[in-house]
This record gives sequence, structure tokens and C-alpha cells, in this order.
Amino acid sequence: MLSRASHAIALCSIANFINSADRVIMPIAIVPMADEYKWDLHGQGWVLSSFAVGYMSSQVIGGSGAKKYGER
Repeated sequence: MLSRASHAIALCSIANFINSADRVIMPIAIVPMADEYKWDLHGQGWVLSSFAVGYMSSQVIGGSGAKKYGER
């Protein structure tokens, strides 16, 4: 059975993989998605920017959690 620290490391690794994959795949996937859903450049910008908004908000939430709970 894995320890609690091993579970945390595994979850962080999976989240990092998804984060990296999203940054690489979305600029490529936006082309067929824009064609299929008839997005203009403004709509494409919102879709691509949503990653940055989610990333920034998770940094703020994670930072406040780290400040509140500290090291364990």
C-alpha cells in the first residue's frame, strides 16, 4: 500500500502531466475546433485564454492554502 506522501506525489504528477498536455495540445486542437463550432478569432482567444485564467486562479487558491495550513 502506498503512503500518504506517495499518493500526494502521484496526484501532483498526474496534474502536472495534464497541465503540460493541455498547453501543448490546445494550440493544435483549436484549428479544427474553430472550424467545427464556427468560432471567430475573438472566441478562439477566449478558449485559449481560459487555460491561463484557470492556471492563475489555482495558483492563488494553492498559495492561500499553503499559507493557511503550512508544512505538514
